[in-house]
Amino acid sequence: MIIIERKEVPDFAATDGKMVLEITREEDSGFNPRDGSDYGHMVCMHRNYIFGHEPQDRNLKDENELTNVLLDILDEELGLDGDQRYNIRENCGNQRLMNAIVRHTNVVILPLYLMDHSGLSMSTSSRLYDMCDQGNWDHGQIGFIYATTKEMLGWHSANEITEQIKNSVRSILRDEIHTYDLYLRGEVYYFRLYNKETDEDIDSCGGFYPDNLEDLKKRLRDDYIPEEYQYLLDRLEEQHY
Repeated sequence: MIIIERKEVPDFAATDGKMVLEITREEDSGFNPRDGSDYGHMVCMHRNYIFGHEPQDRNLKDENELTNVLLDILDEELGLDGDQRYNIRENCGNQRLMNAIVRHTNVVILPLYLMDHSGLSMSTSSRLYDMCDQGNWDHGQIGFIYATTKEMLGWHSANEITEQIKNSVRSILRDEIHTYDLYLRGEVYYFRLYNKETDEDIDSCGGFYPDNLEDLKKRLRDDYIPEEYQYLLDRLEEQHY
């Protein structure tokens, strides 16, 4: 979490005498949730946007760069020699390379879809985007997120990859993209608990990516708001201006 500069207009607020709790959307948090991520690697190719946070993630310019990334993944997993790498490059397109990674390695790889319409949204599933944009005018696949065998073994302190581990990693990668989607959509919040008579902060913190207000309230209740002020969470009201 990060301590951020306060704003004047909260989205939700509760007041009891001199005590005030405010929750505000951060218009520009300056904090990318991909910065510091040590799980999945995003690989994206888009002419207008740069996604993720390098060097953990990659933004590619063309299909040739994508070929190199896919070959690097396959090489790390299977230990290709120079001739094998050359022959694969010459005879396999990127889709066949992707299929080979899925079929012949333990790499967990999920597609990344982008909706670009009055803002950006990203997901590992196109289902919702397909429903909202049946003509595929504003959405499509722009890359993938993956985790290697070596990384998964390290994360789980395991000697071999099981289906249980792969399912766990898939869930982790989906959660990472869900958080990044909230970041792209500007669903990033901070709170401030303060004495309005003295303007003294009891506590304040930002960089929260909640699914909804109830989710944020639970996190604040569990870890941030002192017990004697938690009743203010139940009094929060949306502010209209």
